[in-house]
Amino acid sequence: MNSTIFIDFEEGRKMKEKSYIQMVLAELGITSYEDYIEKIKIWESFDNRVWHGGQEKIDALRDLVVNYYDGYQYTQLSGQYISINPKQFHDESIANYLCLFPKRALIETSVLLSYIDMTPHNGESYDLPPNDFIEQYFRFQKIIGHNIAHLYPIRTNEEVYQLQGSVFDSTSIIPLKNVADVSQNGNFNRIITNPNMFYMAFPWLYNARTDDFIEICDKYPSEFDCLANTIERIAQASNGKTDLYDDVLIDLKEALINIQISFEKKKSTLKAKGITAMVGLALTCIPFAVPHFFNDYDPALLKTILGSASIIGSGDLLNDFFSLKKEGNVNPYWVIWKWKQMSI
Repeated sequence: MNSTIFIDFEEGRKMKEKSYIQMVLAELGITSYEDYIEKIKIWESFDNRVWHGGQEKIDALRDLVVNYYDGYQYTQLSGQYISINPKQFHDESIANYLCLFPKRALIETSVLLSYIDMTPHNGESYDLPPNDFIEQYFRFQKIIGHNIAHLYPIRTNEEVYQLQGSVFDSTSIIPLKNVADVSQNGNFNRIITNPNMFYMAFPWLYNARTDDFIEICDKYPSEFDCLANTIERIAQASNGKTDLYDDVLIDLKEALINIQISFEKKKSTLKAKGITAMVGLALTCIPFAVPHFFNDYDPALLKTILGSASIIGSGDLLNDFFSLKKEGNVNPYWVIWKWKQMSI
């Protein structure tokens, strides 16, 4: 195998992840997911894998996954990370949602797997290619290339078809800290009656492309950093580690308004290009581990931020805002965060 496939990773880390991944894939003749599938079919055949370097090429791809993850695992940023299972989101606008959390958005992929082939090769063990990792890379290539999202090889329930032997996790990926799972939930009426939910309605730019969201992230990095760090403080309170002080909500209000302003500016830019966009809401529900946390909390601090598209509040307060419920019924983004140590 051509040794240039193994690009020095220390050098690669100085590049954007997009460049490093693309260089490795290009060395293997892969420029699309369709290319990848064609190559893998050849490399996984027994003769090619054993006698013609197929397994070496698969190993190069697996090394890519490990090196890529190591590249950001050891430089984890402060603030709350958000992870999604892309198998649950068929609407490509999930990429737009992840742009609300630049550099802290994670796209879960399968862990690296190995396989014991009981027939016809009598217990032979070999490493499988990172199919899901490569599939999600090409699906979310834009936001990965702009360092908005990272691939997160942590999912262990990947289904493997047409294999008759035993498949097992062959890596030891250490999970990141401060990660909340995001799942889509369309049952607004059930969620809104939960008394231990904290609701945030992020500004949302309807009829905007992923490229538009990327441009906003690139142009206003400090606004999104402020939001990420404020959400981290809310996350700590939601798990009972700290109190939710008034200044946290004030900071959150300011962060959301600043992001809304950036969306309004982008809306005007798009209008000048003949594109009609609208600033609206993307509602997110955050479960609190502390029962009835909001019962004794000052409701004035949880009211709607009048004059903006941002809403902060608890379930009982949301009932006062029938317009939110109407908005929610057509909003493409009903999502709920789930802390790793919690279940709902």
